[in-house]
Amino acid sequence: AAPANNFQMDYPAILSFGAGYSTGDFDLALDYRRVFYENTEGFEASGWQIGDNGFPTGAVQGFGWQNISVVSFGIQFKGVSKLPLRAGYTYSSSPIQEDLAFFSVPATAVIENAFQLGLGYEISNNWIVDAVFHYGQNNGDTSGPLLDPMQISESNPLGAIPGTTVSYNMKTSMIMAGVTYKFSK
Repeated sequence: AAPANNFQMDYPAILSFGAGYSTGDFDLALDYRRVFYENTEGFEASGWQIGDNGFPTGAVQGFGWQNISVVSFGIQFKGVSKLPLRAGYTYSSSPIQEDLAFFSVPATAVIENAFQLGLGYEISNNWIVDAVFHYGQNNGDTSGPLLDPMQISESNPLGAIPGTTVSYNMKTSMIMAGVTYKFSK
């Protein structure tokens, strides 16, 4: 009988700090986050699962991701009556190690640079409409060799296939809108 696949992924611990400052028509915000993938089940392990027969099964143990830092900055301009204008930027380091890029192909949603533009509109004292446009991209350099468990040897522990490359380039675009209602006393 084949061994049971007990692959599990937990959510990583995240440490966050933030600061904000308001003056007149401007609000500023700065956030820093550290995401701890290296000690999180499913993200910390890497390589192939080994079956009861001592050979790789072809199943992946985990992504082998590194811890990352995320820095975000935002500004809001309130100089136009009932129409706050917003802009933001987020930088995230990549958790993917080059030699393990193959294992992360199914989870390539890693955005390194993200830009946001938004606004709000105060319809009344109770109703507010907000909208934002987001554009994100990675830097396109996440790549590594194709891996094959049948190629594993003492000098090639992951089974890298010589002369091959797997890579990805991700971009995101989205528009979000929301409506807020404030209950009056």
